[in-house]
Amino acid sequence: MVLYSGKGVSYIPTCQNCSRIWSWKETLKSQPLLFGSGLTCPHCGESQYLTEKGQMRQVLLSLLILFSIIAIYEQSSAGPLLKFLSFVAGATALVLLTPFVMEVSNKRSQL
Repeated sequence: MVLYSGKGVSYIPTCQNCSRIWSWKETLKSQPLLFGSGLTCPHCGESQYLTEKGQMRQVLLSLLILFSIIAIYEQSSAGPLLKFLSFVAGATALVLLTPFVMEVSNKRSQL
């Protein structure tokens, strides 16, 4: 679901079963460890699955962060500390931004 909060558009998952919007924290807690497994709605407990669009957004976000990290690694002047910090920042950004690109459905779909 796309929400318009007056400040801009943000993507936050909405359960297709109970129609309740998940908070950022609830979305973060319900993330599956494996892509094929479903997410559990924090309100009704029903399984929800990432839509094709949501999967594509996650892939694009991951690639964007990965290429940013690789660009920093390729810099000849980047020291080991900067390389490590870029990896940590990239991993943190991926985890923190993932709830904003998720879109869920009752049906399992594959990319």
